[in-house]
Amino acid sequence: GCLKHLRTLDVGRNALRSLDGALSGCAALQTLVMYENELSELHLPSQLPSAALCTELWLGGNRLASLGPALGLPDATGGWRPALLSAASGASAGTSGLLAGLGQAPVCRGWCALHVQTVDVSDNELTDLSPLAACLNLRTLNGAFNRVVALACLGALSGCRGLRVLQLNDNPVAAHAHYRPLLLLLFPALT
Repeated sequence: GCLKHLRTLDVGRNALRSLDGALSGCAALQTLVMYENELSELHLPSQLPSAALCTELWLGGNRLASLGPALGLPDATGGWRPALLSAASGASAGTSGLLAGLGQAPVCRGWCALHVQTVDVSDNELTDLSPLAACLNLRTLNGAFNRVVALACLGALSGCRGLRVLQLNDNPVAAHAHYRPLLLLLFPALT
């Protein structure tokens, strides 16, 4: 209907708990701003039309505990299991120990994987960012102020070769001894 040409939708700071189908007519949507609401779950593929070329998702300051459903992927509890990286994946002998056990997420060919370039999920309750590996064109990721502990979620994002900006401050993972060397190894394009 009347929202089919809408390119930017900003519903930030509205105490929203759900979208209730409000995005179904937004076929031209490129930027979705939903920061500082009360969203605890989100399933964008069922909310957005398949034609939507959404390149920016601003989801910071909500209550999201998982991104899998938001991007159309099942949670880890729903059977989504990343494959493991190996030393044969291009890592040098000195870094293979760092890479052992890190996950690499499967490729999702949905709308998200093809278009999303900027994601802000800061200040949520996330413990895993690996579902964002489905966003193959990801350039900027702000995951600060969450509960990410495992280095494995960083390995899962290694398929996002164009990642230039990554903010994970105030997550437990940032205190890991191998955090910085691993970031430089996995994401050489970081600025």
